[in-house]
Amino acid sequence: MLGLKFLAGDTCSGAEGRNGVCQLLRDCPGVQDGIKKGIRPEICGFQGREPIICCPAMGIQSLTSRVPGETAGKTDDGSSNLLKVRLDIYELSVCQKAYEVEIRSTNQLRRGIVNTMLCAGVLEGKRDTCQGDSGGPLQYATRRKCLYEVWGVTSFGKVCAFPNSPSIYSKVFEYIPWIEDIVWPA
Repeated sequence: MLGLKFLAGDTCSGAEGRNGVCQLLRDCPGVQDGIKKGIRPEICGFQGREPIICCPAMGIQSLTSRVPGETAGKTDDGSSNLLKVRLDIYELSVCQKAYEVEIRSTNQLRRGIVNTMLCAGVLEGKRDTCQGDSGGPLQYATRRKCLYEVWGVTSFGKVCAFPNSPSIYSKVFEYIPWIEDIVWPA
């Protein structure tokens, strides 16, 4: 039992359940299997009572030509209100270049920036995800009934909102078969 709570449909962590649905997350099926397969642990599949997000129906080649994604953002004071920021989606080569030193000098990126990752940010700086945002969604508002497609899961970055320093997200599209196995088991 994990004993973690998640809040869906609200934007303020101090108002648990006031406008959203607060549920206890007892288990995160498939996480151990996912870790063994190299899936980053910030992705957790579970089945809720109602759909709260949608998985993307297409790969990244279509994303770079669409409207920028939105994700949570950080303020200096660590706001308890969920914020959002518009970010641009970039080709992986942009992050490959931005993380050259880290790729060459650390074990954490020994494979470089790979296809299971998304590269997003604002190259001019000033807008980004930051510490405390890990695990949050990089999402796109659909035209269907106030739902979002979650394109990515906030993973890591360099310096928050620093110029030419986009952040890395786990690309949800690459994990759809794994997610479907959890949500709709055979």
